Amino acid sequence: MERIESGKKVALVLYIGDDCGGAERRLIRLYNSLGKSHNVELIIRGCTEDIFFSRLEKADCSIDCFQKISFFRGKIACLMYMIFSEFYNIHYFDLCGFNNLIAEFMKWSKTKTLLTIAYQNYAYGLVETDVKKKLSKLINNSSKVDVLFPVGELYLKSISKNKNISVTPGTFTNVEKFRPRKKQRILLFAAARLEKDKNADLLVEACNLCKKALRECSYKVIIAGKNFEENCLRNKINKYNLEDVVHMPGYIKMSEIIPKAEVFFSLDLIDNYPSQAVAEAVSCGCVLMCTDVGYSRRCGSKEFSYYIKNDSNELAKVIISYLSKDNREKEMMSREARKYAEKYYSIENSKKYFERLIWGE
Repeated sequence: MERIESGKKVALVLYIGDDCGGAERRLIRLYNSLGKSHNVELIIRGCTEDIFFSRLEKADCSIDCFQKISFFRGKIACLMYMIFSEFYNIHYFDLCGFNNLIAEFMKWSKTKTLLTIAYQNYAYGLVETDVKKKLSKLINNSSKVDVLFPVGELYLKSISKNKNISVTPGTFTNVEKFRPRKKQRILLFAAARLEKDKNADLLVEACNLCKKALRECSYKVIIAGKNFEENCLRNKINKYNLEDVVHMPGYIKMSEIIPKAEVFFSLDLIDNYPSQAVAEAVSCGCVLMCTDVGYSRRCGSKEFSYYIKNDSNELAKVIISYLSKDNREKEMMSREARKYAEKYYSIENSKKYFERLIWGE
């Protein structure tokens, strides 16, 4: 697609009140790639410039192709800036009071907007009635809506009058940055926020059941992330005397650990697709162990993926089965994962899709 004229500048608005999760990483990577041929600006709320760049570095994201980056502490100042900057399109994700303000004001000023629904509970309708009403209002006030989860298209249309709702065409990551390195005996679970739905507790329970095999094979399990269930997980690891097997380093820079891991766990209670962490792991040649929920089977192929019930005994058996494989089998699975990422996790399809949403009529 030819470069859009400079007058059609667009903005991505993010609240970075903590370390970046998958949605933030995905959108920053997308817009940085779009910035190679389009006029894009990044608007940051929730932190200072220094803190943002610190969090960005841990998130493994580049911003060299953004034409401008603006920082705001106050909501009113940020809103006024967007109103008077004559953006062609403004992109925000998920429900919050400020995004509702953006949607209302931009609809009044006839500025196009794009809402991405990245929280699975919104897409699956797993919300209280008052949240549903607020979500419906946000959808109706947005020009177009993009939803990460295939199941979300029909649901979001059913609770709103907006018919400009479409599904992101798969996931993507930076397949050049996330490449396999010499593998170590590491089994990895990683989530920016250790929420209950992420289900890391299942892994701790499974590790307790197969701790003998893990110790005999000299494997280390890492559960990366912070907040929410973090203290409960640490307490359970201590209760089961798993400190020599299961380690919790907090939020980590993914590119420093995933390329060395042999296995990546994605154990969500609702859906593992389209996880940015899974895309990063597969790109690094990790074997996948996923709960068989939602559209999780789109995360990888049978050549390198295990899909299990939400059951600690079943997960423990799968871990033991993997540990029993010889190095040749493990290396073959790793190569299959990398081939899958090169074929399916490129950014190109997503770029074309978002170009149509953002600059299309």
